[in-house]
Amino acid sequence: MAEEQQQQPMLRATARDLRYFASLMRGINFSNRALIELDSSGFVVTVEEARSFIGRAYVFSTVFDAYSFIPPQIDTNPESDDDEDPEEAEYQRNREKSFEFQLTTLIDCLNVFGNATSFPTGGPTKRRVKGWKNLEDEQDDDDGEDGVERKLDNFLASTKGAKGVAGMRIGYIGPGHPLSLMIAEDATGPTATCEITTYEPEIVPQFDFDDNDSDITKFILKSSWLHDALSELHPSCEKITFVANPAPSTDTSNRNGRGSKVRSDTVPRLQLKADGTFGSTEMDYPNDREVLEYCQCDRRISFTYKASQIQHTIKALQSSTKTSLRINSEGVLAMQLMMPGPNTKEEKSFIDFKCLPIDTE
Repeated sequence: MAEEQQQQPMLRATARDLRYFASLMRGINFSNRALIELDSSGFVVTVEEARSFIGRAYVFSTVFDAYSFIPPQIDTNPESDDDEDPEEAEYQRNREKSFEFQLTTLIDCLNVFGNATSFPTGGPTKRRVKGWKNLEDEQDDDDGEDGVERKLDNFLASTKGAKGVAGMRIGYIGPGHPLSLMIAEDATGPTATCEITTYEPEIVPQFDFDDNDSDITKFILKSSWLHDALSELHPSCEKITFVANPAPSTDTSNRNGRGSKVRSDTVPRLQLKADGTFGSTEMDYPNDREVLEYCQCDRRISFTYKASQIQHTIKALQSSTKTSLRINSEGVLAMQLMMPGPNTKEEKSFIDFKCLPIDTE
């Protein structure tokens, strides 16, 4: 009986449209080795580069139509409870529900039928597939493996004739087992089953960033504004400088030498300056609510980052709707991108990037 319980999958999730999950994975696909941390509310996939750039995709359970997570059971010795370090015990629990895998391999498997990249930009699709309503209204009283398998069968039957839409089932038994993936387009068509090797998790660097810090500079804007600017940069660009300016002064006594009022409102609130081998480029975001939905900047700041790392965000920006751009007093850049999901009423998934500045002195 104990062996049977041990083989119960730690993770089992089913999605009738895998494009939303695939878009999250593509958004952080700048390094092949990825860390996944499982939880009852979903999971987080983390990728890092050069200990100075981190991308995290927060995949909530609402991305899937059925989601089941069974926390690992850590064996403890009652005789040694007094000597057990609580932090060490928590560390071991987290390791049991974490593992690393090849992100590029997962993305290739998701696209095995060639339709994982057809995710519509600008929000979730309103197209409904015949038979989906029955699946949505179904009352699932069994959260176990049988209940999830039954949902998968219903999904396969409901997507019959739904051209261009593929569904998935993802599962993970536990440490030492592969990440399993099943892809299907049609109840009568072929299915693809993949097993992706998993590895022991390694420690990911943590950047000191407190969102409650009053000294944080923050902007909220449409992702398309930032995506278009970064996409137009020349490949030779080496550095990108983010410049933030405080709100224009309301002092009407500020006048130039000819007695006319100085138009301080023409100073852009946010500037991007790109420098490369063949010159430099500046992109200004004016003090306009249609461009910058929210601005929080008390003093002028300027920090420089590697252009190659900032451009890692382009894929995620292409699929996201809004971007929250924050910079703390140490120059750590944090970008949180809101990603569309299959249901506009559910909690949105998002991708978070953090980047350390480079020393320009």
